[in-house]
Amino acid sequence: MKNKIFLIIVVALLAVGCARGEQYPWDEEGRNLRITTTWREISPSYIYYIAISTDPVEAPSHDPVSWDRFYVVKWEDHNFFFKKPYENYRSLSSSSLSGGEMVVTLSLVDDLGNPDTIRVMVVSTDRGGNVEDDLDRGAVIFRPKQQSSKSWSYEKGGLLSLKIEVR
Repeated sequence: MKNKIFLIIVVALLAVGCARGEQYPWDEEGRNLRITTTWREISPSYIYYIAISTDPVEAPSHDPVSWDRFYVVKWEDHNFFFKKPYENYRSLSSSSLSGGEMVVTLSLVDDLGNPDTIRVMVVSTDRGGNVEDDLDRGAVIFRPKQQSSKSWSYEKGGLLSLKIEVR
């Protein structure tokens, strides 16, 4: 009888553990959010932005002037910059540009505070601040603790695709 009870307990524990799926060590250093945008053309005549909200409800609009409370990556004058909410921009070295593809890498823990949900808005502006291209359907929602990647394709303007992934 004791063997049957022990066997039932072991099987139950295994079933519960397997049902939870793969568990990621989200609080550990080294987990990164990688955002890749693909454009028809990237021109130094324009400024390219990625705004990120970690608030579960509030999403960045299409207007970069209203983004003081969000995390923002900016590409301007051949350089990447990053700012946290209510702070100033600083140089960002963990990003790259190749052809029409921009790749931005941020630490989920150190840079973004280990969020459950992020909302991403991508915008390009001319030097006068006029929006040239954006995600016309609104900010994209991504759950880094539940999803490993998500991709979108666009046909509007110069933005062709957006891919968000956890690495």
